[in-house]
Amino acid sequence: MLITAIKRVKGGLLAVMCGEEQVALLDDKTIEEHDFGVGCDVPESVVEELQFESDCRRALTAGLYLVGRREVCRDQVIKKLEPNYGIEAAQSAADELEKLGFVNDRRFAEMQATVYFEDRHFYKRRVIFELTRKGVPRDIAQEVCEELAPDEEEAIKELLEGRLGRDLDTDAGRRRTCATLERYGYSPYTIRSVIRHFGDDENYF
Repeated sequence: MLITAIKRVKGGLLAVMCGEEQVALLDDKTIEEHDFGVGCDVPESVVEELQFESDCRRALTAGLYLVGRREVCRDQVIKKLEPNYGIEAAQSAADELEKLGFVNDRRFAEMQATVYFEDRHFYKRRVIFELTRKGVPRDIAQEVCEELAPDEEEAIKELLEGRLGRDLDTDAGRRRTCATLERYGYSPYTIRSVIRHFGDDENYF
């Protein structure tokens, strides 16, 4: 593969040309670090290796920018980088960010779970769902929830002492309250057990 031109294109990258065909899109450092230029006759496999090296370097740079803005988990890093750099480069960048300590699924899960438990008043089932939806591995989500979850009965009582306890004087209101608490992730059995102490009709459940 004879390299006929290397020209600057949009985004500051260098397009490597073989005749009229663009065969690679590389960053400056990849070009500088290798004996590679116009007139070189190189195997296609070498061009592919240089492309992957460049993609990995650029993906890592983008990943560093991403983790500098907010806490993210590994899966979020990969999904964010993959469209621009490919799955392998995105995974490579995520690996490096983990090694550097910038990405830690457990730390991310603990931070998110704390918000869900304390601010959103969700319980374990809902919190695990939310964490896995964000890309946290299920085993980590479950471990973190077991460690951080408040007492379920006390958490329900706290909610019932607020706005959720206003409708317990009617059958329809109790049903709505139960449905809301179940959406929050609380156990139906525990919900009914706690509500008995707030409702007027102890035989309702």
